[in-house]
Amino acid sequence: MKIYNPTYRWHLTQNQIKILTLLHALRFTTTDILAELLHKDRSTIYERLFVLEQQNFVIKQYNSSFRIRQRPATYCLGNAGIRTLEALQLTQQSGLKQRYKDKSFSEDQIDSCLRMSYILLSLRRHHEGEFLYYTQYQIDRNKFIRPTPLLRVVPKNRTAPEFLVDFIPALTLSWLVRKRIRQHENFADKENAGLYPHVLFIAGNPSTERRIVNFTKELYNEFKIFTTTLDLLTDSPSPNIWQNPEESFDLTDNEAPQRLQLPNTFDS
Repeated sequence: MKIYNPTYRWHLTQNQIKILTLLHALRFTTTDILAELLHKDRSTIYERLFVLEQQNFVIKQYNSSFRIRQRPATYCLGNAGIRTLEALQLTQQSGLKQRYKDKSFSEDQIDSCLRMSYILLSLRRHHEGEFLYYTQYQIDRNKFIRPTPLLRVVPKNRTAPEFLVDFIPALTLSWLVRKRIRQHENFADKENAGLYPHVLFIAGNPSTERRIVNFTKELYNEFKIFTTTLDLLTDSPSPNIWQNPEESFDLTDNEAPQRLQLPNTFDS
């Protein structure tokens, strides 16, 4: 591959700007993630990232231990990329200045960002062409609860329901799970429960999903909650992975919940 050592900055192409915009939305990414999102092969994405890296538009995190641990190289916005997005104003400006600190993120923090991307890609595979997806870095933070939900899922069909996506890791303390559910409920009451998006909870394991289901028993808002596990979302070939807690309250521990596809409408 040709090695670029430019002494000047050239005008960015639309493809390069698209990569910078996606990096803003995802915060951290890999060649595999970008290849799927942009419908390009990995080598093409790798070459585009390499050129951007040489100009400090992106920063690559990689060392010799990554290969041993089978950890992919990750990329985030570099200083030039951040300044470019600030100048172009193609993205939410709030939070862009915080990206100057991204190069010092820990591997755990980076993994959390990558998990959001894997969740987004899995939803896209299960519901191809049905939705538009906005990450927590694209959502107006003033319009939803804090911390901001991972994703906002907006249907292309205007009559279909909208969803917010939250991830609850395994071993999350029960009071924190209950608090997160109440946050959605209280915010919906404050804004307008009839207009609040429905909520998708993705649990780190089946036990955590069961706790989420149990904590929704006293939920009285008009929005609905659906649950699944991270493994089901990422590994199941079928879109029938979601549980409606309203139909699972009376199940025993030995009974498996009915799994369904996300509905595109609700009976009034």
